[in-house]
Amino acid sequence: MPGRINRLIGAAFLMLAALCSVRPALADAADPASHFIADLGSRAIGILSDKSLATEDRRQQFHVIFVNHFDVPAIGKFVLGRYGRSATPEQMDAYQQVFQDYVVSTYNTRLTSYAGQTLDVIGSTPGEEGRTIVKSRINQPAAGTPPIQVDWVVTGAEGGFKIIDVVIGGVSMALTQRSEFGSVIQSGGGTVDALITRLRDQVAAVNEQG
Repeated sequence: MPGRINRLIGAAFLMLAALCSVRPALADAADPASHFIADLGSRAIGILSDKSLATEDRRQQFHVIFVNHFDVPAIGKFVLGRYGRSATPEQMDAYQQVFQDYVVSTYNTRLTSYAGQTLDVIGSTPGEEGRTIVKSRINQPAAGTPPIQVDWVVTGAEGGFKIIDVVIGGVSMALTQRSEFGSVIQSGGGTVDALITRLRDQVAAVNEQG
């Protein structure tokens, strides 16, 4: 799997881990989109702090968080780009499932090695097409290390928000994945099956490592 995807998806999930230390005073309930991001963090910390959980149990619970709070079908369809138009329904079903498994399985270990970052939720601003952008800043524990700006792009309304993109330091996760997944498909002969196989191999390798 291309290294750039690995770095950026991993960074996004580390951002989710950083939500575990979100400062409550900044998660203003009067700003429902910002409150949604903060609440997501409180759920994540409950999983991370439960040392009784086996690796598989933790993976499954983060899978639930990912599916429930990210618009997985929309993200998966977007990052597949033009190749989704020629995919069969069976290929799309297989791709969407392995896409979920890949993200959760590969980065579960990174979440459990969370290293003390904190996140300031700055507030939200309206975006295009009914989207809301929740602006935040990741503070690094190492002295002198500059913070990282992270924007969470969400859709929906209070009680039904979903994350559709994470923009880290100005770099869109969704756009980056779209480019890199396209490269995998092209190098595999132009078929979505090439990407499905590659993702399945990655999931299997991570699961074998425990």
